[in-house]
Amino acid sequence: MPDRKRLITIGGTLCAIAGIGFFMQNGQSGPSQAGLNRSAPEPAQEMLDLSSAELTASDTIGTSAGIAPPEPDAAPMEIAALDDVPRAQAPAMTPPGMPENAPMAPAPELEQQAETDQTAPETAEQVAARGDAVIMVEPETDRATASETPGSDGMTGCDPSMELETIAAAMVRVVVDAQCLPNERVTLEHSGMSFTEATDAEGMLDITVPALAEEAQITATFRDGHAVFASTMVNSLAFYDRAVIQSDSESAITLHALEYGAGYSDTGHIWSGAAGGIENAATGKGGFLITLGDSTMDKARIAEVYTFPTGIARDDGLVELSVEIEVTEYNCARALNAEAFQIGASGGLTVQSLDLTMPDCDAIGDFLVLKNLVNDLKVARN
Repeated sequence: MPDRKRLITIGGTLCAIAGIGFFMQNGQSGPSQAGLNRSAPEPAQEMLDLSSAELTASDTIGTSAGIAPPEPDAAPMEIAALDDVPRAQAPAMTPPGMPENAPMAPAPELEQQAETDQTAPETAEQVAARGDAVIMVEPETDRATASETPGSDGMTGCDPSMELETIAAAMVRVVVDAQCLPNERVTLEHSGMSFTEATDAEGMLDITVPALAEEAQITATFRDGHAVFASTMVNSLAFYDRAVIQSDSESAITLHALEYGAGYSDTGHIWSGAAGGIENAATGKGGFLITLGDSTMDKARIAEVYTFPTGIARDDGLVELSVEIEVTEYNCARALNAEAFQIGASGGLTVQSLDLTMPDCDAIGDFLVLKNLVNDLKVARN
């Protein structure tokens, strides 16, 4: 654990929703850019007050000038260019009543050939007959790779499936069978919570997910567009309180619970470094934390979920909840976005969004402590 004296405590809810609109107009293709500006802290300042931080956003709309299409080539193809193409010649005939020296109309076969040569591209044989170089090109097809179109060539018969099973502590075991998609990135979503996992070499994924709704609906979506969905009932959810914090893998954001007055060095401090066990929650002794998502993957979504058995707790007391963010080389002086979920005995799911700019990189190693992003739990013995 870091030196707690270096913690930077932030009172009050610091959840700000920063919306940046994207404007579109006909014929315009320039991107819009948005930035968050925040003044750097004074060097001698020991505590960073993010509640006074100002976030500004500016949009820059690019424009593109229209380009008039080029004038088509009005010069018709000369019929004389067809002399090299062998064809049958019809005998010259003079219609009755027309002078013998009158100009004759071209034969129907020649007219048809001329029209065809003006509209259709030349074949390789025709080009070769003129002595020009010929480059053979394979014709384009609609064939797509397996990662682009489900059920296309190379993915015939690919039909992933998913099964759900309700287990102790209002948890759901999720088993994804995708033998046609081994070692493949997959995103799972449940009641707004999302996280990134990967199948194994056999295309299997077996994980445990804390339920956030009595009718737990879970969707697994692969990068190539394949998706599977399943649902199950979790009747024991009413006995548990849950808090969730989710963000990307580089945010360095963590969820902490201090149960019954525990300190940071006590066993009652539950966090990713001391997660507790499901068996404690199932018997009403205490809570546990589970981390969802594979942080080794690029730009993975990570979710931390804390569970406490409020409805079957053995003791009265208070569980203090907080969110901490370590300033690292990956998130310093950058915008950070996260979401917090919380569900209790009432069954209602609350969601708060966090959008802030992290301190400058000279603060690497320090921590931000957000006290009111998630609410403390008041426990009454049952």
